[in-house]
Amino acid sequence: MPNVPWSFLLTQLPTVMRAVDTLIETTARRNVMRDTGPLIESLEQRVAALEEQQRVSADLLKQVTEHVSAIAVAAEESSRQLRRLQNTVYAAGAVALVALVLGIVLWVRG
Repeated sequence: MPNVPWSFLLTQLPTVMRAVDTLIETTARRNVMRDTGPLIESLEQRVAALEEQQRVSADLLKQVTEHVSAIAVAAEESSRQLRRLQNTVYAAGAVALVALVLGIVLWVRG
């Protein structure tokens, strides 16, 4: 049976243990990178899709704002026209009332 140098092995045990710890840590890191690589790619794709969706939503909101602004301008113009028409109707009603009173007065005097 060969003669085993136990004293040498025991003195080198901390170095061997550090090498084992380093190997375990390196292997664990590689496993994490291997396992999380597809997940990170998937998350990057989802973030890119969300950014695109946010850009599209911003464009849509801008268009809606422009349409609402155009509707507000059109409503204000319609309101002005309606006020002019209302004033015209009131004036026509006043003229008609004066004509009616005048017609009744002339008919009674008749």
